[in-house]
Amino acid sequence: ACINVESAALMACPPDFTNTIEAEYRQLLPAHCPVEHLPREAFYAAVKSDQTLLVIASGEQRRFANLLLTVAPVV
Repeated sequence: ACINVESAALMACPPDFTNTIEAEYRQLLPAHCPVEHLPREAFYAAVKSDQTLLVIASGEQRRFANLLLTVAPVV
């Protein structure tokens, strides 16, 4: 099955941190998909939002690897 990813959000990381997983995510996301960087508090607020419908624990252990996807119905 395919999902229509409209946008993505990552937790903002310190400027001196090399976020290796972000490049991996960008390769997997559609080319037109914007990626936003949210401050920690805003990221966790978005996770706890009533709009969050599914949480998947992947086991990824790298720092700042959490990813929020906004999806729409496949047209």
